[in-house]
Amino acid sequence: MDDEAYNHLQILWDELQTFGFDLSWLEFYVESVLNYMHDVDELRKNETALKFEIEKLKAILTERETTLEATSE
Repeated sequence: MDDEAYNHLQILWDELQTFGFDLSWLEFYVESVLNYMHDVDELRKNETALKFEIEKLKAILTERETTLEATSE
């Protein structure tokens, strides 16, 4: 499920609940999917932050290796 489908499902689910349809038989499955997609979104955000941190640490490592090479010559 992509982000667009997730958004459509969320809107549809909210609208159906507003009209008072008895969807108790479906609620577990819809809520599970919505929670799963929310978790996936959070993991994507964490992945982006971690990639940024890795690049920052690589730059620091390169700088320190350069300093080490310069001082050992």
